Amino acid sequence: MHKHEKPRSAEVWHNPSFVVAQITAAVVSSALLLFVVAVGLVIRLVGFIPRWLRRPPRRQPSWDNREKWKKERLVKDPQYYARNCGFDIIDETAETEDGYYLRIHHVKCLHPEPELQKIGNGYPILIMHGLFQSSGSFITSEERSIAFWLAQRGYDVYLGNNRAVFDMGHRKYSRYSPAFWDFDVGDLAMYDIPAMIDYVCARTGYKKIAYIGHSQGNATAFMALSRWYRPDYGTKLSYFCALAPAMFVGPLGRRFPLVHLSRLDWPAWRRLFGVMDFVPLMKLSYDWTPATPYAALGYQMFAFLFEWNDTHWLQRRKAKMFRFTPMPVSSRLMYWWAGKNGFAQRGCLFDPNETWYDERFPPVSLYGGSEDHLVLPKPVLDHFNEHEPKTRVIREKIQAGAEHCDHYWAADAVEWCFHDILEDIRMTRES
Repeated sequence: MHKHEKPRSAEVWHNPSFVVAQITAAVVSSALLLFVVAVGLVIRLVGFIPRWLRRPPRRQPSWDNREKWKKERLVKDPQYYARNCGFDIIDETAETEDGYYLRIHHVKCLHPEPELQKIGNGYPILIMHGLFQSSGSFITSEERSIAFWLAQRGYDVYLGNNRAVFDMGHRKYSRYSPAFWDFDVGDLAMYDIPAMIDYVCARTGYKKIAYIGHSQGNATAFMALSRWYRPDYGTKLSYFCALAPAMFVGPLGRRFPLVHLSRLDWPAWRRLFGVMDFVPLMKLSYDWTPATPYAALGYQMFAFLFEWNDTHWLQRRKAKMFRFTPMPVSSRLMYWWAGKNGFAQRGCLFDPNETWYDERFPPVSLYGGSEDHLVLPKPVLDHFNEHEPKTRVIREKIQAGAEHCDHYWAADAVEWCFHDILEDIRMTRES
């Protein structure tokens, strides 16, 4: 993927042609988003009865206390959800080598149980979100949220966020400058992942930490640890857990809308989506739309785009799951994923016939779902078996019926993978 010329500065806003181009792109991209939402709602509505008939009966877990959560508010405050579960979230900040400030959410257990705390004994874990998401994804399943579940067992949990998420800024550029938004997935791999790993190591005093990434959160780590980026950071991870490993694209890459986006070269993409944040209407909606309709529309849009059926979710949690989605990403980053010669068209992070990693790559576990249509788990294991002789896959598990986000949003996620992840961390950690 070629690098694009760096915009000079916010001074470009004095250029009338640039202003007109950005306003035009904002209008066009907003219209496209509204069209996709409208199409998605119609298709979802038409297909509701067939889906309802095919869907197995929803199971009510014995541990679910609906009454306890009836009065919970729908807010954009991670601390609120944490405190409702007996935890706190501390806002901390890391800085990348290229000047971006990253929000780190440090999870604290307010009522630790001594026997449980002995399991983790303070060992640090960094958890990283996927595309359009944030650390909020890992705290909306109440006590069974992966962040809280691990913190309750004595682990020192840090939730990372990519640049631009939670309105974080830059030491030099304003968020209104095109220079601020001039980044793609390669930049997240080169700078954001190392900055967060370094921050957690420095904060805790550990030379190695455990890392859990979902989707883009593991794609950027897979890139960062490759021989083309920052392979030395493999020595700072005792364990790497990939939930829905985003290394090989699934069948959605050949369907609407990705198949059409992949035909756009950068000049055409720039005319449609501009050179700043991707579809700014999403951010405006996040800031100003009432919580309930925003979450409902957000779910329907992503369910249509990614073919989710939420079969394994607790329905009452859906609204707050989507209270933190979508988060802002750059136009260039989306072009990396979906544009011409991007991930969706290439089908893979790197050339699948090459060796990507050396002996510094940490022990890795791979968790995929048989109903994940966005990325494919099996080719990832095949690649490691056939082309990565110096790496160690300690666990691979394809969960029957699981979709893209089920390994942390499913009602049974604890039973599906949390205990296995905990065991793998204990087996690989340094004292």
